[in-house]
Amino acid sequence: MGEQSAARLAGDDYQHLYSWFELLQLLPSDSPYSHGFVEHPNAGSADDVTLHPQNQGRAAKYVQVKFHVDHRAAYSGEKLVQTQAAEARSVLHKLFDSWRLLKQKEPGGVEVWLVSNWASTEDLGRFLLESYSLSQDFYTGGPRSQAGKIRGLWAKELGASPEELADFCRALRLRLGFSGLEELTERVDERMKLNGLRLGKVPQDRRNFSISIPGQYRVKRPGRIHWFRNSRGPRRNLPTLRDRIFWSSVASFHYPRF
Repeated sequence: MGEQSAARLAGDDYQHLYSWFELLQLLPSDSPYSHGFVEHPNAGSADDVTLHPQNQGRAAKYVQVKFHVDHRAAYSGEKLVQTQAAEARSVLHKLFDSWRLLKQKEPGGVEVWLVSNWASTEDLGRFLLESYSLSQDFYTGGPRSQAGKIRGLWAKELGASPEELADFCRALRLRLGFSGLEELTERVDERMKLNGLRLGKVPQDRRNFSISIPGQYRVKRPGRIHWFRNSRGPRRNLPTLRDRIFWSSVASFHYPRF
């Protein structure tokens, strides 16, 4: 039980840090994103962190984060559609259902992301590009090819037609083999430094998450973060971060003190 609790806490920390890693993209004046959510209330399973574009020419980004305490396994084409004992749907099925829900709501399109520190196996990794999307070879391989076998398995497990599966796969992003907890902490620090924010464990801690910008005040409120960019302009005129945060009362821990 203790090991399970430790793993769950590590997973919470990882999800929290990755969400912050993504949301920091809202700060630059030339950010392509206008706002983001942590635990989006209407995003299905792709709700851990979301980013929404400034204009309809860019797809909205919906992310599910999966952290594993060791590397005893990796994601293969088959692993993605395996169900765990306590769950009714596989990881990929959850993302598929989320995509079905979201594609009608986003005029500029939608990307559904799986981010994990688990890597991909060769059968899947051979089709993953640097953009985390699936290569053209994944769609053109015949039914007896490796790609064809994965497509056939996914279509069967998801209950999707070949056409619908292809549309889903073009929206799918698999960011596998991403940083572990220690490296992610360092990457968050780097991104915070670039934005003139405090570094280290204290400002990153999900129980006492704080940043400080000279000349701006701080607030602390419990709840689910809904982060907006309200204005543009030079860095020196960056509006207080509080103006881009809206809260509800349903989250289980506190987000930043500003």
